[in-house]
Amino acid sequence: MFGEGALIEEDGPWTHTGTAADRTGAAPRITAQARIPAPAGSPEQTREVLPEPEPGQSAEEEPGSSVPLLGPALVEYHYRELSPEEQQRSANALAPVLAEQTGYAVGTVRKYIGQIKRSDAAAMPS
Repeated sequence: MFGEGALIEEDGPWTHTGTAADRTGAAPRITAQARIPAPAGSPEQTREVLPEPEPGQSAEEEPGSSVPLLGPALVEYHYRELSPEEQQRSANALAPVLAEQTGYAVGTVRKYIGQIKRSDAAAMPS
């Protein structure tokens, strides 16, 4: 019905698989294809379109920037918004505050604060 290596092309949430090659050489090589439904809730089955954020709506964008900040850049943005006295606090003390603002885990924020403080120390002349 289908030639060797032919794919079954159909619309729908299906994945395509085949059998592993027989490496012993004892049996004739047979290829089989099967349609297996995608797991419930997988991206292939639930194609949900997320609404676009309105311009100026996101508080996590640096002023004048059209690209939202992510990861260390987002944490650094919120860190720079703190007063110099607050920036002098330890990463352990700042992490819960910035984690709440950014939505990241406290441990991740603590790691990013350490990177920010190290880069600041390296930039300052001794």
